[in-house]
Amino acid sequence: MKKITQTFFLLICSYAFSQAPTDAPAVPTRNPANVISMFSNAYTNVAVDTWKTDWSVAALEDLSIAGNDVKKYSNLSFVGIETVGPNLINAGNMTYFHVDIWTSNMTTFRIKLVDFGPDGVFGGTDNSEHEVTFESPTQNTWVSFDIPLANFTNLLNKDHIAQLIFSGNPVGAGTVFIDNVYFTNEANNVPTDPTVAAPAPTFPQADVISLFSNTYTNVPVDTWKTDWSDATLTEEQIAGNDVKKYNPLVFAGIETVTSQINASGMTKFNINVWSPDFTVFRIKLVDFGANGIYDGPGVGDDSEHEITFNNPAQSTWISYSIPLADFTNLTSLEHISQLILVGGGGKVFIDNVFFSNEVILPQDPTVAAPTPTLPQANVMSMFSNAYTNVPVDTWKTDWSNAILEEVQIAGNDTKKYTALDFVGIETVTNQLNITSMEYFNVDVWSPNFSIFKIKLVDFGADGAFQGGDDVEHELTFNNPVQSQWTTMSIPLSDFTGLVTREHIAQLIFVGGGSKVYVDNVYFSNVPLGTVDFKTASVKMYPNPVSDVFNVSADKAIENITIYNTLGQQVLAVNASRTTETIDLSSFQSGVYIARVTVDGKTSTSRIIKK
Repeated sequence: MKKITQTFFLLICSYAFSQAPTDAPAVPTRNPANVISMFSNAYTNVAVDTWKTDWSVAALEDLSIAGNDVKKYSNLSFVGIETVGPNLINAGNMTYFHVDIWTSNMTTFRIKLVDFGPDGVFGGTDNSEHEVTFESPTQNTWVSFDIPLANFTNLLNKDHIAQLIFSGNPVGAGTVFIDNVYFTNEANNVPTDPTVAAPAPTFPQADVISLFSNTYTNVPVDTWKTDWSDATLTEEQIAGNDVKKYNPLVFAGIETVTSQINASGMTKFNINVWSPDFTVFRIKLVDFGANGIYDGPGVGDDSEHEITFNNPAQSTWISYSIPLADFTNLTSLEHISQLILVGGGGKVFIDNVFFSNEVILPQDPTVAAPTPTLPQANVMSMFSNAYTNVPVDTWKTDWSNAILEEVQIAGNDTKKYTALDFVGIETVTNQLNITSMEYFNVDVWSPNFSIFKIKLVDFGADGAFQGGDDVEHELTFNNPVQSQWTTMSIPLSDFTGLVTREHIAQLIFVGGGSKVYVDNVYFSNVPLGTVDFKTASVKMYPNPVSDVFNVSADKAIENITIYNTLGQQVLAVNASRTTETIDLSSFQSGVYIARVTVDGKTSTSRIIKK
């Protein structure tokens, strides 16, 4: 059994959604004579060279869902689909590009079309291309995109379509199912009003401040259309669910001046929108400040910020869940008085307008990796500020598929790999003899990896790659903890295929296209002195916590220290009992780090203060 010592543990409440569709998208109804289909069970498809080029960063699976053929792309950074040479597509007479997608986690989806021009070759002077971006596609349901080819404004020629490229966020960690990929010259035949209700939110009432939703008890709202709005508002029901309909929506002011909203304990703003025709959607939040009156932007203590979503998906419910931190100029959240929606004159339905205190995990570390404490004599270090390091030829070979940056985290040197599919680290010039070592150690931090692999390669006595005596072994760690430093201390005996260890020439990390920070990469001949959460028999609960936080252990607790995410100590408790109760009611909402020392050993856990 592999041994992984984790210095930090994240305990959060999550709301699970399905990770794959159980039904197929709607069967296309356009006349086959008006379609050039690349992939669909409904039509005869043209020839496609590949649905994943060798320069793609993604994994492809061909699946059948409810009896319908579907393409699944996982760990998606970008994927190229090619129809080159004799298979170039002449879409000159087409007016729309259509694709159906289903995703459980993508927050941005991009579609690029590339035309190789009359010479039919990549890189010629007649190439043209354009990428269209869709923000916040609705998750966990099939979404149909019918995109006018005129929207691909820089695609100057459509007679030699050679590449279709899908990409989006999160980079390297997105999963998307694809179906019904085709061009058509048949008019956009999509509904002009929703026929199904918006997805019902699942957050508990206690974690929500709701302005409008059938799911929750709503706070008072003065008006859903101020007299200075440029919109027409009607109250409607869709599939028995109350909705607000703005038609047309140029801009609408929604006010809570009489009962201003204190959203300081919240982390996100949420809203469902549906429109058949908008091309832009903007959301502005306005805080009137402590004086509670409107002074105007930049005057008095008012603050506001507007977020813009270009090319939102049409004729489908979009679920926007926006971190309040993204409203960067909204310097106060205690006196929210206005919500302003801008729809560019389109018809817009809205539902489920609420704030929530959903936990938002950081995307980059703010504290350095734990400093190793083993003596230099017990260590052979490749990278660490704590030790003298052996020579390393490169931390990213030319055959790697990753982006490397040398960064500092809280003053500590760190390797940052973005879009880490795989990276080769080589010590070919100075191969490592680790026969006296027993453990491989590394600290890793990632906001989005779902898999992490570590491979060690020994070039053998001849010291050459593929010289006949090479050996290697790769270990796979599924679902590693995200958004915290994890210290991995792995017995070299777990690398069972690494039968020789005298000529270590390569270390390879695989991250599934994710962003991964790496520090303290070294071998040691003794295990680390850290103890994981379970081994220490320490319990910390509840998590998330509102007021009282409890700590218990099987032996006397020596001390409890709590830090904020900047590494600053905010509380210290000297204890001598096996149970302690700590009042955190005065703490601001956010993430904290609790360290509990028992029997000279420290257990660490992240806690969420609601």
